[in-house]
Amino acid sequence: MNFAAVIKGKITEIIISAVVSALISGSIGYFITMKAQREASLMQIAMTFAQDSQPLVNAFGSTMTAIRLGNDLEREKNGIRELAAEERATVESLKLFFPADINDAVNEYETALSEYISEMRSVNSAVELPIWTETFDRMITKRGELANELAKAAKLKD
Repeated sequence: MNFAAVIKGKITEIIISAVVSALISGSIGYFITMKAQREASLMQIAMTFAQDSQPLVNAFGSTMTAIRLGNDLEREKNGIRELAAEERATVESLKLFFPADINDAVNEYETALSEYISEMRSVNSAVELPIWTETFDRMITKRGELANELAKAAKLKD
């Protein structure tokens, strides 16, 4: 072999090694970046869910006020049903983004939400309030437990 062929072969090896290294490094960097972005998104979703129970609390309070004042409850009940539908859609979307570890907490929250809505249908006066209030408390508690599971899955909590 002559000197030019040896040099050409070495240069080719160096170029191929550099290209392969760049591809591997770029791929690893890309996956690390994507993982970090996914984790950041999960953290944001978990924090938003945890902080977003106020509409449910407000609707419960409005209904309690309407009962106390003797007002018609249909508007409040419709509002709660709409909120429940939004909650169900939100919770179902959480299953798409978070690992299956959250499924038990999701199912428990969905059950508590359904019980709350079911009991709400029978509320027409202060007489029915104790059971409905219990289901509200259970639903909010299960929502908080789900928020904690989301935080764990997003690595916001241990």
